[in-house]
Amino acid sequence: MYYILLNIVLITGSDIMIKIRWTGAAGIEFIVDSGVILIDPYFSRLGKFKSLFKNISPKKENIENYLNTLPSELIGVIAGHTHLDHTLDIPYIAQKSGCKIIGSKSLDSLFRMHGLAGRVIICKGNEKIDLNDKISVTMIPSIHGKVIFDQIPFPGEIDSNGQLPIKAKDYKAGKVFIPKITLDGKTFMHIGSADYVESQLQGHSCDILFMCVPGWKRKKGYTSTLIELLHPGIVVPFHFDDFSRPIPKTGKTPLLPFQGVSDFVHEIKKNFPEVKIILPEMNQDIACDLF
Repeated sequence: MYYILLNIVLITGSDIMIKIRWTGAAGIEFIVDSGVILIDPYFSRLGKFKSLFKNISPKKENIENYLNTLPSELIGVIAGHTHLDHTLDIPYIAQKSGCKIIGSKSLDSLFRMHGLAGRVIICKGNEKIDLNDKISVTMIPSIHGKVIFDQIPFPGEIDSNGQLPIKAKDYKAGKVFIPKITLDGKTFMHIGSADYVESQLQGHSCDILFMCVPGWKRKKGYTSTLIELLHPGIVVPFHFDDFSRPIPKTGKTPLLPFQGVSDFVHEIKKNFPEVKIILPEMNQDIACDLF
């Protein structure tokens, strides 16, 4: 199994190394001295036909191949919302790890279908959850972007009385969050869908901002408002790969069509020349002297 990789190596003021990878779709991996944290991991990468028309289940081999590469213990998995490309793989990951699982009531409903009641730390919004003595996550309330035909795909909550197997349409968005990771005094915010609630972001800031690209043109002021509010030193556009396709052994990332990634980057460069933009590509290592 191959992944879209964005490696950012950060040396913090206290000489703790942080490695960050974009693993495809909205997936972000943090590797630190004390363990590994995942946001929205999705390694199954189901094809379009199966995703749209059939009952779905995770590709366990893909997930196990990934887990076998981890250099240290998995300490936390965070779900920003519960669409299939954000949560399909998380119950199986939880079966293989005793890590903390953080998400919404809809994520808990999904876990109950898998016989994993009680595993999810259910968030309503603005909770600060400690993963260990140096790492915490704050779940900031948000909303899902309008991606297809100016509509939010599959709104609502996952059925708490649902039974497996289920289809993609049953992976409702649930409550949407922007996870904010605080790691040894540095902050990372994950915009997993191209929208936000401005009032909820007041008073927040971050060092690195991961920004979902699909749907960005449908949210007026998406780039400018987020950057003005959050003052990131680095912006990482992501979630623009075609996650219905496997990652090839060689070549470039398979792209979702018509997302305007270059326009997205150009708009930020024009309005915020002081902000560093890292556009991820598979197998690209980046050493970032932000701190």
